[in-house]
Amino acid sequence: MQGICPVLANFHPDKLWIGPEPQSEEWQAVQVCAKKAGVPIERLSSQTKPMNFGDARLSILAPQPDYEPGDAASNNDSLVMLIEMGRRSALLTGDAEKQIEAELLERCNLRPVTLLKVGHHGSKTSTTQPFLDALHPTFGFISAGYLNQFHHPSPTVVERLDAEHTMVFRTDHQGLSSFLTNGNAVEVSSFAR
Repeated sequence: MQGICPVLANFHPDKLWIGPEPQSEEWQAVQVCAKKAGVPIERLSSQTKPMNFGDARLSILAPQPDYEPGDAASNNDSLVMLIEMGRRSALLTGDAEKQIEAELLERCNLRPVTLLKVGHHGSKTSTTQPFLDALHPTFGFISAGYLNQFHHPSPTVVERLDAEHTMVFRTDHQGLSSFLTNGNAVEVSSFAR
Protein backbone atom coordinates (compact mmCIF):
# COMPACT_ATOMS: atom_id res chain seq x y z
CA MET A 1 0.00 0.00 0.00
CA GLN A 2 2.97 2.30 0.51
CA GLY A 3 3.41 2.84 -3.23
CA ILE A 4 -0.12 4.11 -3.88
CA CYS A 5 0.46 7.74 -2.84
CA PRO A 6 3.24 8.38 -5.41
CA VAL A 7 1.13 6.68 -8.11
CA LEU A 8 -1.83 8.95 -7.33
CA ALA A 9 0.37 12.06 -7.27
CA ASN A 10 2.34 11.28 -10.44
CA PHE A 11 -0.21 9.56 -12.71
CA HIS A 12 -3.50 11.28 -11.71
CA PRO A 13 -5.87 8.33 -12.29
CA ASP A 14 -9.59 9.08 -12.72
CA LYS A 15 -10.47 6.74 -9.85
CA LEU A 16 -8.87 4.50 -7.25
CA TRP A 17 -10.58 1.11 -7.25
CA ILE A 18 -10.43 -0.80 -4.00
CA GLY A 19 -11.84 -3.93 -2.43
CA PRO A 20 -12.46 -4.28 1.29
CA GLU A 21 -9.94 -2.35 3.35
CA PRO A 22 -9.45 -2.60 7.11
CA GLN A 23 -9.24 0.79 8.79
CA SER A 24 -5.47 0.77 9.23
CA GLU A 25 -3.12 3.74 9.47
CA GLU A 26 -1.79 2.88 6.01
CA TRP A 27 -5.28 2.95 4.50
CA GLN A 28 -6.08 6.25 6.23
CA ALA A 29 -2.90 7.71 4.72
CA VAL A 30 -3.96 6.54 1.24
CA GLN A 31 -7.36 8.19 1.71
CA VAL A 32 -5.63 11.47 2.56
CA CYS A 33 -3.40 11.17 -0.54
CA ALA A 34 -6.39 10.41 -2.77
CA LYS A 35 -8.27 13.43 -1.45
CA LYS A 36 -5.21 15.65 -1.92
CA ALA A 37 -4.79 14.39 -5.51
CA GLY A 38 -8.51 14.78 -6.25
CA VAL A 39 -8.89 11.08 -6.99
CA PRO A 40 -12.25 9.59 -5.96
CA ILE A 41 -12.19 6.17 -4.29
CA GLU A 42 -14.59 3.54 -5.60
CA ARG A 43 -15.22 0.31 -3.67
CA LEU A 44 -15.86 -2.63 -6.00
CA SER A 45 -17.36 -6.08 -5.47
CA SER A 46 -18.77 -8.95 -7.49
CA GLN A 47 -22.04 -6.99 -7.68
CA THR A 48 -20.34 -4.12 -9.52
CA LYS A 49 -21.84 -3.81 -12.99
CA PRO A 50 -19.37 -4.94 -15.72
CA MET A 51 -17.55 -2.01 -17.34
CA ASN A 52 -16.67 -1.53 -21.00
CA PHE A 53 -13.44 0.12 -22.12
CA GLY A 54 -13.56 0.26 -25.90
CA ASP A 55 -13.88 -3.37 -27.03
CA ALA A 56 -12.77 -4.73 -23.64
CA ARG A 57 -15.17 -5.74 -20.87
CA LEU A 58 -14.07 -5.82 -17.23
CA SER A 59 -15.96 -7.83 -14.61
CA ILE A 60 -15.25 -7.99 -10.89
CA LEU A 61 -15.45 -11.61 -9.67
CA ALA A 62 -14.39 -11.07 -6.04
CA PRO A 63 -14.84 -10.06 -3.32
CA GLN A 64 -18.50 -10.70 -2.72
CA PRO A 65 -20.45 -7.70 -1.39
CA ASP A 66 -20.80 -9.22 2.09
CA TYR A 67 -17.07 -9.96 2.45
CA GLU A 68 -15.73 -8.36 5.62
CA PRO A 69 -11.99 -7.71 5.99
CA GLY A 70 -10.23 -8.54 9.24
CA ASP A 71 -8.48 -6.03 11.46
CA ALA A 72 -5.39 -6.22 9.24
CA ALA A 73 -5.16 -6.47 5.45
CA SER A 74 -5.01 -10.01 4.09
CA ASN A 75 -4.41 -11.64 0.71
CA ASN A 76 -8.07 -12.57 0.32
CA ASP A 77 -9.04 -8.89 0.40
CA SER A 78 -7.81 -8.73 -3.21
CA LEU A 79 -9.97 -7.65 -6.11
CA VAL A 80 -10.26 -10.41 -8.71
CA MET A 81 -10.94 -9.04 -12.20
CA LEU A 82 -11.73 -10.70 -15.52
CA ILE A 83 -10.98 -8.73 -18.68
CA GLU A 84 -12.47 -10.06 -21.91
CA MET A 85 -11.86 -8.79 -25.43
CA GLY A 86 -12.90 -10.75 -28.49
CA ARG A 87 -11.54 -14.29 -28.22
CA ARG A 88 -9.02 -13.34 -25.49
CA SER A 89 -9.32 -12.95 -21.74
CA ALA A 90 -7.16 -12.20 -18.73
CA LEU A 91 -7.87 -13.14 -15.12
CA LEU A 92 -6.15 -10.88 -12.58
CA THR A 93 -6.26 -12.54 -9.16
CA GLY A 94 -4.20 -10.20 -6.98
CA ASP A 95 -3.04 -12.14 -3.91
CA ALA A 96 -6.26 -14.17 -3.56
CA GLU A 97 -5.65 -17.58 -2.02
CA LYS A 98 -7.23 -21.02 -2.39
CA GLN A 99 -10.34 -20.12 -0.35
CA ILE A 100 -11.28 -17.42 -2.87
CA GLU A 101 -10.33 -19.69 -5.78
CA ALA A 102 -12.73 -22.35 -4.43
CA GLU A 103 -15.50 -19.74 -4.10
CA LEU A 104 -14.91 -18.60 -7.68
CA LEU A 105 -15.10 -22.19 -8.92
CA GLU A 106 -18.40 -22.61 -7.09
CA ARG A 107 -20.00 -19.25 -7.97
CA CYS A 108 -18.65 -18.35 -11.40
CA ASN A 109 -18.75 -20.16 -14.68
CA LEU A 110 -14.96 -20.08 -15.06
CA ARG A 111 -13.74 -20.81 -18.57
CA PRO A 112 -10.28 -21.10 -20.09
CA VAL A 113 -8.36 -17.82 -20.15
CA THR A 114 -5.57 -16.54 -22.35
CA LEU A 115 -3.67 -14.94 -19.45
CA LEU A 116 -3.64 -15.74 -15.75
CA LYS A 117 -1.95 -13.29 -13.41
CA VAL A 118 -0.81 -16.03 -11.03
CA GLY A 119 -2.06 -15.44 -7.49
CA HIS A 120 0.07 -14.26 -4.58
CA HIS A 121 3.42 -14.14 -6.43
CA GLY A 122 3.20 -17.85 -7.26
CA SER A 123 2.91 -18.85 -3.59
CA LYS A 124 1.68 -22.34 -2.76
CA THR A 125 -1.35 -20.70 -1.08
CA SER A 126 -2.83 -20.00 -4.53
CA THR A 127 -3.16 -21.42 -8.05
CA THR A 128 -4.68 -24.71 -6.95
CA GLN A 129 -5.02 -27.61 -9.35
CA PRO A 130 -8.85 -27.38 -9.59
CA PHE A 131 -8.50 -23.66 -10.40
CA LEU A 132 -5.98 -24.39 -13.17
CA ASP A 133 -8.14 -27.25 -14.46
CA ALA A 134 -10.96 -24.76 -15.05
CA LEU A 135 -8.79 -21.99 -16.51
CA HIS A 136 -6.20 -23.80 -18.72
CA PRO A 137 -4.27 -20.52 -19.12
CA THR A 138 -2.16 -20.08 -22.24
CA PHE A 139 0.11 -17.59 -20.44
CA GLY A 140 0.87 -17.19 -16.74
CA PHE A 141 2.45 -14.03 -15.35
CA ILE A 142 4.17 -14.26 -11.97
CA SER A 143 5.19 -11.08 -10.19
CA ALA A 144 8.03 -11.92 -7.78
CA GLY A 145 11.11 -10.03 -6.69
CA TYR A 146 14.52 -11.35 -7.68
CA LEU A 147 15.87 -13.62 -4.90
CA ASN A 148 12.92 -12.60 -2.69
CA GLN A 149 12.94 -13.65 0.97
CA PHE A 150 9.78 -15.77 0.55
CA HIS A 151 11.31 -17.88 -2.26
CA HIS A 152 8.36 -17.11 -4.56
CA PRO A 153 7.25 -18.63 -6.79
CA SER A 154 6.71 -22.05 -5.29
CA PRO A 155 8.25 -24.86 -7.38
CA THR A 156 4.96 -26.75 -6.96
CA VAL A 157 2.99 -23.93 -8.60
CA VAL A 158 5.52 -23.66 -11.44
CA GLU A 159 5.23 -27.43 -11.98
CA ARG A 160 1.41 -27.19 -12.06
CA LEU A 161 1.59 -24.45 -14.68
CA ASP A 162 4.10 -26.45 -16.69
CA ALA A 163 1.81 -29.49 -16.61
CA GLU A 164 -0.97 -27.27 -18.05
CA HIS A 165 1.43 -26.26 -20.88
CA THR A 166 1.15 -22.66 -19.69
CA MET A 167 3.91 -20.36 -20.96
CA VAL A 168 5.17 -18.70 -17.77
CA PHE A 169 6.70 -15.23 -17.54
CA ARG A 170 8.34 -14.32 -14.23
CA THR A 171 9.47 -10.86 -13.22
CA ASP A 172 12.32 -12.41 -11.20
CA HIS A 173 13.65 -14.00 -14.42
CA GLN A 174 12.40 -11.92 -17.37
CA GLY A 175 11.80 -8.57 -15.71
CA LEU A 176 8.80 -6.50 -16.77
CA SER A 177 6.47 -8.36 -19.14
CA SER A 178 3.60 -6.97 -21.19
CA PHE A 179 0.56 -8.60 -22.75
CA LEU A 180 -1.14 -6.94 -25.72
CA THR A 181 -4.15 -8.14 -27.68
CA ASN A 182 -6.66 -6.83 -30.16
CA GLY A 183 -9.07 -9.57 -29.12
CA ASN A 184 -7.59 -12.03 -31.58
CA ALA A 185 -3.80 -11.76 -31.96
CA VAL A 186 -1.62 -11.76 -28.85
CA GLU A 187 1.80 -10.19 -28.32
CA VAL A 188 3.79 -10.92 -25.18
CA SER A 189 7.14 -9.30 -24.55
CA SER A 190 9.64 -9.04 -21.72
CA PHE A 191 12.11 -6.36 -20.79
CA ALA A 192 14.92 -8.00 -18.87
CA ARG A 193 17.09 -5.94 -16.59
